[in-house]
Amino acid sequence: MIKAKKELKGEEPLPLQEYSFVADPHVTTLFIGNDKQKRLTESFKTFRPGHKGEVNIVGYVIVPNKIITAICYPDQSVIKIENKFPHMTLMTGKWKPKNSNDLFEALFGHKGKLKDNYVKKDFEETMKITTKVGKDSVPAYLVFHPKGKEVKLPVGAKEFNN
Repeated sequence: MIKAKKELKGEEPLPLQEYSFVADPHVTTLFIGNDKQKRLTESFKTFRPGHKGEVNIVGYVIVPNKIITAICYPDQSVIKIENKFPHMTLMTGKWKPKNSNDLFEALFGHKGKLKDNYVKKDFEETMKITTKVGKDSVPAYLVFHPKGKEVKLPVGAKEFNN
Protein backbone atom coordinates (compact mmCIF):
# COMPACT_ATOMS: atom_id res chain seq x y z
CA MET A 1 0.00 0.00 0.00
CA ILE A 2 1.47 3.34 -1.05
CA LYS A 3 -0.12 6.60 0.01
CA ALA A 4 0.58 9.95 -1.55
CA LYS A 5 1.56 12.95 0.59
CA LYS A 6 -1.97 14.38 0.73
CA GLU A 7 -3.32 11.10 2.15
CA LEU A 8 -0.93 11.25 5.15
CA LYS A 9 -2.43 14.43 6.61
CA GLY A 10 -4.71 12.58 9.06
CA GLU A 11 -1.88 10.40 10.41
CA GLU A 12 -0.68 10.78 13.99
CA PRO A 13 2.73 12.48 14.39
CA LEU A 14 5.61 10.13 15.12
CA PRO A 15 6.78 10.30 18.77
CA LEU A 16 10.49 11.15 18.66
CA GLN A 17 10.90 10.42 22.39
CA GLU A 18 10.78 6.72 21.47
CA TYR A 19 14.14 6.99 19.66
CA SER A 20 17.82 7.35 20.55
CA PHE A 21 20.44 8.87 18.25
CA VAL A 22 23.03 6.45 16.88
CA ALA A 23 26.35 7.33 18.52
CA ASP A 24 28.39 7.30 15.29
CA PRO A 25 26.22 7.43 12.15
CA HIS A 26 28.03 5.79 9.24
CA VAL A 27 27.60 3.87 6.00
CA THR A 28 28.97 0.35 6.42
CA THR A 29 31.18 -0.52 3.46
CA LEU A 30 32.02 -4.06 4.56
CA PHE A 31 31.10 -6.14 7.60
CA ILE A 32 33.68 -8.88 8.14
CA GLY A 33 32.67 -10.39 11.48
CA ASN A 34 34.15 -13.90 11.64
CA ASP A 35 34.17 -14.35 7.85
CA LYS A 36 37.89 -14.12 6.97
CA GLN A 37 37.02 -14.74 3.29
CA LYS A 38 35.67 -11.20 3.13
CA ARG A 39 39.28 -10.00 3.20
CA LEU A 40 39.43 -11.19 -0.42
CA THR A 41 36.54 -8.99 -1.59
CA GLU A 42 36.80 -5.85 -3.70
CA SER A 43 35.28 -3.87 -0.80
CA PHE A 44 38.14 -4.91 1.49
CA LYS A 45 40.83 -4.38 -1.15
CA THR A 46 39.61 -0.89 -2.11
CA PHE A 47 39.11 0.37 1.46
CA ARG A 48 41.32 3.38 2.23
CA PRO A 49 41.20 4.66 5.83
CA GLY A 50 41.01 8.44 5.82
CA HIS A 51 39.71 8.61 2.23
CA LYS A 52 37.40 11.60 1.76
CA GLY A 53 34.23 10.98 -0.21
CA GLU A 54 30.64 12.08 -0.47
CA VAL A 55 27.31 10.53 0.48
CA ASN A 56 24.18 11.69 -1.30
CA ILE A 57 21.17 11.38 1.04
CA VAL A 58 17.95 11.31 -0.98
CA GLY A 59 15.47 10.57 1.80
CA TYR A 60 14.59 8.80 5.02
CA VAL A 61 12.70 5.71 6.11
CA ILE A 62 10.88 5.95 9.43
CA VAL A 63 9.35 2.88 11.07
CA PRO A 64 7.46 4.21 14.10
CA ASN A 65 9.02 3.30 17.44
CA LYS A 66 11.61 1.12 15.69
CA ILE A 67 14.15 2.94 13.48
CA ILE A 68 14.96 6.01 11.36
CA THR A 69 17.37 5.45 8.50
CA ALA A 70 18.70 7.63 5.66
CA ILE A 71 18.53 6.34 2.09
CA CYS A 72 21.85 7.24 0.52
CA TYR A 73 23.91 6.69 -2.55
CA PRO A 74 27.61 6.97 -1.60
CA ASP A 75 30.36 7.74 -4.09
CA GLN A 76 31.86 4.33 -4.89
CA SER A 77 34.47 5.51 -7.38
CA VAL A 78 37.29 4.60 -4.95
CA ILE A 79 35.87 2.52 -2.09
CA LYS A 80 33.43 -0.20 -3.16
CA ILE A 81 30.54 -0.97 -0.83
CA GLU A 82 29.47 -4.54 -0.18
CA ASN A 83 26.18 -3.58 1.45
CA LYS A 84 23.43 -4.19 -1.09
CA PHE A 85 21.53 -1.08 0.00
CA PRO A 86 23.91 1.53 1.41
CA HIS A 87 22.20 3.51 4.16
CA MET A 88 22.91 5.45 7.32
CA THR A 89 21.02 4.50 10.48
CA LEU A 90 20.30 7.74 12.34
CA MET A 91 18.05 6.79 15.26
CA THR A 92 16.91 3.55 16.87
CA GLY A 93 13.85 2.66 18.90
CA LYS A 94 12.92 -0.97 19.46
CA TRP A 95 15.16 -2.18 16.60
CA LYS A 96 18.94 -2.40 16.43
CA PRO A 97 20.89 -0.64 13.64
CA LYS A 98 21.43 -3.96 11.83
CA ASN A 99 17.64 -4.19 11.30
CA SER A 100 18.03 -1.42 8.70
CA ASN A 101 19.42 -4.08 6.35
CA ASP A 102 16.26 -6.20 6.70
CA LEU A 103 14.06 -3.14 6.23
CA PHE A 104 15.87 -2.04 3.08
CA GLU A 105 15.76 -5.59 1.68
CA ALA A 106 11.99 -5.65 2.28
CA LEU A 107 11.49 -2.28 0.59
CA PHE A 108 14.08 -2.32 -2.19
CA GLY A 109 15.13 -5.99 -2.65
CA HIS A 110 14.07 -8.31 -5.46
CA LYS A 111 10.59 -8.72 -3.89
CA GLY A 112 10.37 -5.14 -2.62
CA LYS A 113 7.58 -2.85 -3.78
CA LEU A 114 10.09 -0.05 -4.41
CA LYS A 115 12.84 -2.04 -6.15
CA ASP A 116 12.60 -0.13 -9.43
CA ASN A 117 12.43 3.22 -7.65
CA TYR A 118 15.64 2.40 -5.76
CA VAL A 119 17.52 1.34 -8.88
CA LYS A 120 16.40 4.43 -10.82
CA LYS A 121 16.80 6.73 -7.77
CA ASP A 122 13.27 7.88 -8.53
CA PHE A 123 11.05 8.42 -5.50
CA GLU A 124 7.89 10.37 -4.72
CA GLU A 125 8.19 13.13 -2.17
CA THR A 126 6.40 11.33 0.69
CA MET A 127 4.72 7.96 1.04
CA LYS A 128 3.62 5.33 3.51
CA ILE A 129 4.10 1.69 2.68
CA THR A 130 3.32 -1.39 4.74
CA THR A 131 6.00 -4.05 4.40
CA LYS A 132 6.97 -7.32 6.03
CA VAL A 133 10.25 -7.26 7.97
CA GLY A 134 10.99 -10.65 9.46
CA LYS A 135 7.69 -11.88 10.90
CA ASP A 136 6.27 -8.39 11.42
CA SER A 137 4.21 -6.30 9.06
CA VAL A 138 5.24 -2.69 9.72
CA PRO A 139 4.31 0.73 8.37
CA ALA A 140 7.26 2.58 6.86
CA TYR A 141 7.10 6.29 6.15
CA LEU A 142 9.39 7.40 3.33
CA VAL A 143 10.22 11.09 3.07
CA PHE A 144 12.38 12.39 0.24
CA HIS A 145 14.24 15.56 -0.56
CA PRO A 146 12.97 17.28 -3.70
CA LYS A 147 14.92 16.41 -6.85
CA GLY A 148 18.13 18.41 -7.02
CA LYS A 149 17.97 19.28 -3.30
CA GLU A 150 19.37 16.06 -1.87
CA VAL A 151 21.75 16.35 1.08
CA LYS A 152 25.39 15.83 0.10
CA LEU A 153 27.58 14.98 3.08
CA PRO A 154 31.37 14.90 2.98
CA VAL A 155 32.57 11.75 4.74
CA GLY A 156 35.83 10.12 5.70
CA ALA A 157 36.59 6.39 5.67
CA LYS A 158 37.16 4.93 9.11
CA GLU A 159 37.77 1.41 10.45
CA PHE A 160 35.55 -0.10 13.12
CA ASN A 161 36.78 -3.13 15.03
CA ASN A 162 33.78 -4.43 16.94
